[in-house]
Amino acid sequence: MLKVDSAKRICIRRWRKAGWSLRLIAEAAQVSLGSVRHHVRDITTTTTRTRRATSRIKPSAVAPSKKLALLLGLIVGDGFIEQQRRCYCLWITIGNDQEYLIAEAANLIASVTGLKPSISPRSRCKCTDVRAWSQSLPTRLGFPVGKKSALKWETPSWVMQKQDYLTAYARGLMETDGGYYTKLGTSTHHCYAQFTAKHTWVRKSFLAVMSALGFLFKRKGDKYYLSKTSEARSLRSRLGLVKIKIYDKR
Repeated sequence: MLKVDSAKRICIRRWRKAGWSLRLIAEAAQVSLGSVRHHVRDITTTTTRTRRATSRIKPSAVAPSKKLALLLGLIVGDGFIEQQRRCYCLWITIGNDQEYLIAEAANLIASVTGLKPSISPRSRCKCTDVRAWSQSLPTRLGFPVGKKSALKWETPSWVMQKQDYLTAYARGLMETDGGYYTKLGTSTHHCYAQFTAKHTWVRKSFLAVMSALGFLFKRKGDKYYLSKTSEARSLRSRLGLVKIKIYDKR
């Protein structure tokens, strides 16, 4: 190993602390690679390999919140997470007649995940896709990957433990796969709530949440009804439902 004078040794150590590679330092100081290793053996630096390994650390799940509960309700109702080539894509498809919900879904995604969502109206049908991409969506949201028909997901326990979370999650389900309806008659008005779900796990999640809130829906085929006007109005008020349809029978 060639001798290195004190001035050059100081430069070698300074360059190493600044993050220079061993080979680059050897070329700049005009000494052997072994000499560089000897003089910087006690200096620890963050190498590219270390930075890459750090970047691969799985992020933790998003902390429970009312916004996350609402977002999960929207995903269970009209969304899913798709695995793409290099990342995951969150899809939520909403009818164009619910402009308020399209904007709210985009804001929720941005607020909960920190991602910038894309809003893309479809040309062949009256709906809009709200999407976001990330390599950590399933982990952060606590929601599995795949089409709804292939999933077996249960409502998170934290949703069931707080009334604010329950109402937010239930509203997400009702705004997507359900609704509040009013029939205008000649003398009286009849109000009812309806929810439609084809998948068993979605029905179980919906019924569990509604039962916890004190609302008992009755099933007819793949549809569930809250047929009493007083109960339907109570549900609308408690959840803050915006999706309302009026039928004039007069």
